[in-house]
Amino acid sequence: MRAVIAAAAAVALLSGHAAAEEEKSRHDGFYIGAVGGYSTSAISSAGIDFAGQGAFGGAVLGWGQVVSGTYYGVELDAMLRDIKPKIGDGTTTISMSNDWVGTARVRLGLPVGPALFYSTGGVAVTESKLAVSGLGSDRQYVVGWVAGVGAEAALTKTLSIRVEGLHYGLPDETFKIDGAEAAIKQAETVARVGLTLKLN
Repeated sequence: MRAVIAAAAAVALLSGHAAAEEEKSRHDGFYIGAVGGYSTSAISSAGIDFAGQGAFGGAVLGWGQVVSGTYYGVELDAMLRDIKPKIGDGTTTISMSNDWVGTARVRLGLPVGPALFYSTGGVAVTESKLAVSGLGSDRQYVVGWVAGVGAEAALTKTLSIRVEGLHYGLPDETFKIDGAEAAIKQAETVARVGLTLKLN
């Protein structure tokens, strides 16, 4: 009987170790990936509000590890897009564009088998261009914040799929065009999907 109990205990320990290794293989380590999705932006200045929307795509690079049942990770991303919200009265057109945006974020999540549910937040940076027809344009680098939630699932030991929503908040930035100044505030919400590939 003692031999049976010892054998059962050994099997349980080995099974637990295998499960832990499988969990590690699913969520731990470095990864790269591609993401794409849809964005809506809101822009305001001196009581004037306008919005834009469109598709975008980009790349992610990150690292994560499960510690005591909680996932901890860091991630960088860079997105390219062609979204130019504008407003006009027939004679003058005001447009705003952010051709790219990058973020540096932390991720905190809960692994459930092959799935990972997470929240994320960090710093966002973009280059914004304000243009007024007939008067000119100005560009400014803008640094703000980003936060969101997401879920991903391991398709294989190295390939995962994800869906997530992010909100970007950018502070007022002053643009100068033809001797005049305008303080612009921007906010953006994106929904995106992606595929990531583990590197180790």
